[in-house]
Amino acid sequence: EVISCLTVPVPISEGHEHTVKFKLRAKQSLGEATVTLVANLGDKASSMKASLSIRPASAFMTSVNSGFTQDKSKTLSIDQNLYPNYRQVDVLASSSPLILVEGLDRYLQNFPYGCTEQLVSKAMPLLAMTNQSWFVNDAAAVAEKITTTIQLLGQRQMSSGAFSYWPGAGDNINNVAATLYASLFLTDAKIAGYVIPNDLFYATMGYLKELSAQTPVSLESARNQAYAIYLLTRNEVVTTNYLTNLQVYLEQNQANVWKEDIISAYIASTYQLLKSSADADRLIGY
Repeated sequence: EVISCLTVPVPISEGHEHTVKFKLRAKQSLGEATVTLVANLGDKASSMKASLSIRPASAFMTSVNSGFTQDKSKTLSIDQNLYPNYRQVDVLASSSPLILVEGLDRYLQNFPYGCTEQLVSKAMPLLAMTNQSWFVNDAAAVAEKITTTIQLLGQRQMSSGAFSYWPGAGDNINNVAATLYASLFLTDAKIAGYVIPNDLFYATMGYLKELSAQTPVSLESARNQAYAIYLLTRNEVVTTNYLTNLQVYLEQNQANVWKEDIISAYIASTYQLLKSSADADRLIGY
């Protein structure tokens, strides 16, 4: 609604312009609000409409509450005072904790950004839950989404084999974490039977090999390298030398911390894939 004066007399010289300001107040009703501007001079009139979007002050959000009970009946209260627009409330019950994936997946699907991490995150639950019939209502639609994600990653791959945050973002962005995450998705998709284009797959493997061959300079870079070695091993690449060089660095430079870092889990998983179960068991126990 307009809370300033609705009519404003304005002297405008011929060939000139003038700005008129009105103060508006957003009301409770959300959606499109149309403002009509009318200019009169003598018996002449001209009008123009402007469309405004009235939205809540808070962003769209997903709230997931979980718990368990042994009672025969359970009453749940909804504490949030929400606008009805796009409001959706569901309750799901299951004997399996995997039921949480439903709510988390909805959060990911409605996440408003589309950089590489978010692109992969939207497809990863679909890939992980493919064999869960209660989660996958339309197998063809799930397969299409996963295939589309593979294609979009191909568009974001750079000459180095790494993945940019956005299409055409250039080769100068530090995107190791995003690339490793995308490589994990491509590895899982390949194992699940999806077709990965050869140029996309081999460029990704080339990047992982180059990363695995580097000499770490920090705990973070060693963590990324351990992740890359693990992914290479899952893709049936012999990684014994990479693993040996990494552990030499860790023992010499990070001896007090690396066995309590996720690095040890990556290395233990790699040993397990390499059929070195004793080494794997020893590391995963820390």
